[in-house]
Amino acid sequence: MQKLLISAAFILVAISAAAQPARDLSDANAAARQHLRDIEPALTLMRNEAEALGKINEIQRTLSGSPLSSIDRAFRLIDDYSSGFGRRGVSLPHDQQIIVMHAQRMIQDARNLAPTDYAKFRDDFHHLIQLPMEFAVARDLQQLMSLTNLYTQMTNQLRVIETSSVNAINGAAIDSTRQ
Repeated sequence: MQKLLISAAFILVAISAAAQPARDLSDANAAARQHLRDIEPALTLMRNEAEALGKINEIQRTLSGSPLSSIDRAFRLIDDYSSGFGRRGVSLPHDQQIIVMHAQRMIQDARNLAPTDYAKFRDDFHHLIQLPMEFAVARDLQQLMSLTNLYTQMTNQLRVIETSSVNAINGAAIDSTRQ
């Protein structure tokens, strides 16, 4: 138990030391670069989500044609996307991976056995695939917008400091006592 407490205390001190605020602008620049490296996977994930929704939208539009050719084209689109997905190591949140797999199964089933009610099939694809994917991306977009707002606030604060500094430098340059 004592070893566990000592280990926990050591970890807490190490985390606290790593989380120290920037002491100067060099530290702030280094922290900002590290932060960009830290959030890059999340930004990549959001790009992947947008790409997946774009593909689902393209498939939904494809399904507006005649049943047999539309289903065949939709199958090629989802198959190419899914196989490229694996090859490129693209990641999506788990709920969205399930939606993409469900879309692939749904189109595969329609390809193997043409739906008797094609309009219902298209409507089901829209409600079971496209809308849930759209809602999932919109949910994550809200988080991205919050992040954007935080960076906008930080940028505005930096601009105020920058303006003050430039004004101070300009004031020093035109100091009448130096003539």
